[in-house]
Amino acid sequence: MDDLAIMSKESEKAYRLVRNFIKRHKSLYTGGCRTFYTPSEWKYRREEYCLDALLIVVYDGSDVRELFNPIRRYDLMDKFIKYLDDNGYYFENGTHWYSGIYKK
Repeated sequence: MDDLAIMSKESEKAYRLVRNFIKRHKSLYTGGCRTFYTPSEWKYRREEYCLDALLIVVYDGSDVRELFNPIRRYDLMDKFIKYLDDNGYYFENGTHWYSGIYKK
């Protein structure tokens, strides 16, 4: 199932913000894993957390986790938090392998 084409306007804006940030930091390798899920896809999977998020970002096995739970690059996470904040969004960690993006 791939609902990325039928996102709400707020979900699409969150998706574009996160995607653009990731593209600007080319060192963020996804490991071939799917990175973005819509709220409906996430509910369909029967996940437990981030059910009210506009967008779910999965980073199990990828460098994208550096934005949400940095291992080496705290500066990158700080930039990402500020970037989201400046655009009216924030994130919450779901578990150690995904986070949800929310409107402030």
